[in-house]
Amino acid sequence: MNPGRLIMACRSKDRGQAAVDKLASETGFKVELWLVDLASFASMSSFADKFDKDGGRTAAQFSTTPRLVTVASGVHYWAVIDQELIEAPALLAKLSDETYCKPSGRLGGTRYNICKLFNVLFTRALQDRLAQASFPVTAVSVCPGYCASELRRNLISESRIVMGVVEYVMVKALAFTAEEGSRQLVYAA
Repeated sequence: MNPGRLIMACRSKDRGQAAVDKLASETGFKVELWLVDLASFASMSSFADKFDKDGGRTAAQFSTTPRLVTVASGVHYWAVIDQELIEAPALLAKLSDETYCKPSGRLGGTRYNICKLFNVLFTRALQDRLAQASFPVTAVSVCPGYCASELRRNLISESRIVMGVVEYVMVKALAFTAEEGSRQLVYAA
């Protein structure tokens, strides 16, 4: 893709720098690390201010419609919302409740699939509102496909050794590299 400038936004300086170093060594691209914590409005505002000041060219300078791209996953098709979750007075609090998630094994796959479904539904609802407000931004969700990435770095443990072996075989046989998966996001943007 050979970008003229590549800014990587990360929450953790150490993990972000590790990702920047890996990407730079694999591609030869000059990569900049900018810190942002999406759970902090102050951090997001600071990031936006920095981008306004030093982010470079924007969609408006190219006469294109800006896009807000969220990362989705095909696993949202597998989301199963059980009756206990439907009847919960505070759905998000229930999904964060350790007593709901841990004993039943919902912490991993089930909760992840539901969260990815929420991600897609949020993006669709946001796009509906943007269109009604005649706001010139297009919101899209993009699934990069099954990718081998650092997200699986802690998958193998003594209690999950079989899952780790299965995952290893699947990654070797089926997965895109993280860089190949990222192309879907760049294309959508």
